[in-house]
Amino acid sequence: MNFFSSNTFSFFSVFVLAALFSLASPQSTILNGPVSITSVTSNLATSYCATFQFQNPSTSLAVRSFLITAEVCGASLTSFWSSSSNITGTMMYNTSANQVWMFQGENYYIAPNQTYAGISFCILHSALWNVNQSFTYGSELSTASSFGGCQGMECYPSCGDGFCATCETPTSCPIDCQLNQCVINASALPPATYMLGTPILQLTGSPPSQYNLWIGYNLNVKNANLNFIATAHVLTFKVCTATVYVSSFWGYTSQMINYTAHVTTYRALATGLIVSSGVTYNAAGCSLRVTTAFNMSTHIQFGVQLYQTAPPCTVSTCAVVCGNGVCDSGETATNCPIDCAIPIDTICP
Repeated sequence: MNFFSSNTFSFFSVFVLAALFSLASPQSTILNGPVSITSVTSNLATSYCATFQFQNPSTSLAVRSFLITAEVCGASLTSFWSSSSNITGTMMYNTSANQVWMFQGENYYIAPNQTYAGISFCILHSALWNVNQSFTYGSELSTASSFGGCQGMECYPSCGDGFCATCETPTSCPIDCQLNQCVINASALPPATYMLGTPILQLTGSPPSQYNLWIGYNLNVKNANLNFIATAHVLTFKVCTATVYVSSFWGYTSQMINYTAHVTTYRALATGLIVSSGVTYNAAGCSLRVTTAFNMSTHIQFGVQLYQTAPPCTVSTCAVVCGNGVCDSGETATNCPIDCAIPIDTICP
């Protein structure tokens, strides 16, 4: 629920990230155990220092690697340390509202049922800062020696992707499932690595009135997020196969990624953008041939995820939440009509 929100990342109020997040190698097993805070060494008016702790929940498998993601709202994680050289820490996101950190451990051996506490940190904060409302975290444990070779910004944990999955709870994954002060203060979405753009369909010709009529659309997007400059986007575009033939689809790097007799799906990945808050820009376009059964309001839809940092993926591998056919937390009929304004998957003939 928070990985990266525009101002918040709420946990990542801005950071990144279904399939989106299968981090470990195919031979690995993910053992998600809740992470907690222990050994608080100072809790003064301006600093909070403690240690992360988690338990291997398996009774038979050893944990060989792990990721811990943490979001700090309205404060700064100024230092961290560990007795092991196998642990690294990466600041994934940093704004005046929040920070998101990822701590990564590799080539470990944490026996079944064993508790591990090896990462300590200090947070510099104001007198009004509340650790229970302004600090959320989560862990991803694996039986593989590494998470598929990813490092820092390349890694995408499922507990830490910003969405409270069915298998996650506020106890097992508070960073995704527990509303924190970043979201409350910013009144923002609880997204992951991205924020949602507002899709705007612009017909470039006359409305269709007959069979076999060729029409065009500009797929425009408004960055309606405060204090958020988008430098990349992932756009998902769907049409009803039976009523729409896509002659061409364009927009940065784009391609058809799925075709069925029911729905045709295209995706576009753009990098190198500079889209400030409140700005509307042309993200893509298409040329269509439609039948008399074509419904302009429901048979063509798209959704866009805006990023401050380009996601490390290709058009065919980018993880998509706005466009997955489910109206997830933070999505609405305005910012993600492809999922929330009656998903096209349920409408197409």
